[in-house]
Amino acid sequence: MKRSIAREKRLPAFKIDSSEFCLLVDKLIATFPDPKTVHQSIDVNVSEQETLSFKNTSEFQSCAILPESITRFYIYLSQDSQSIILRSSEYGTGSVHANGESEAWCAGAVEVTLSFLNQHKAWYHIMAAQPSIVRALILSIFTISALVAAISLFSALITPIQGLEKPMSVSASVGVIPLSIIFTIILANQNRFLPSARVVVRRKEGFIRRHSTEIMLMASLIGLMLELFNIFAKYISK
Repeated sequence: MKRSIAREKRLPAFKIDSSEFCLLVDKLIATFPDPKTVHQSIDVNVSEQETLSFKNTSEFQSCAILPESITRFYIYLSQDSQSIILRSSEYGTGSVHANGESEAWCAGAVEVTLSFLNQHKAWYHIMAAQPSIVRALILSIFTISALVAAISLFSALITPIQGLEKPMSVSASVGVIPLSIIFTIILANQNRFLPSARVVVRRKEGFIRRHSTEIMLMASLIGLMLELFNIFAKYISK
């Protein structure tokens, strides 16, 4: 009789550097009975048309053509009837899958992965765990931005909104339009701006480059809130 048990868990959205990435792989290899004979396969999707495959972490670390960061990868480790699969996901979060004859071993392999990655959660890990909610939220913000822009243009170019002493300026409405564009770009490229996994191969120089996504999101939200406050402040001050 041959027994086979599988355990799978979703991963939190995380951000680690290449050395931590290799450390995680080494920790998983150490869970096998004979770590020296574990078969390793690491596939990295550089683009839609290009995939890099590595036999081990040493080969991965010595590669000179890796991009600055990696968001799509597939790791397969196996020995006899035991195997571990660790992969990122383009939609939602990644997963870890352990298969073997021992329930304790499978649970242990999964726990090693979760314990490690829980220490490196991305700031947006809650949103990444619910991609449909994130899309709904971004669409809502886009709709609000579009409505604010339409109201501003209408009041500035045609007639004041009832209750306002003066029509809102065209410049105020123009300030909202870029927000709609930004949120649309984020919605269409969620895996680029809010990936389920990010492995940093080379650090970007400068604070602004390293945190460009966070700065863009924060600036967009602040701009939208200020514009909404401006509209209601004018209405209340009548």
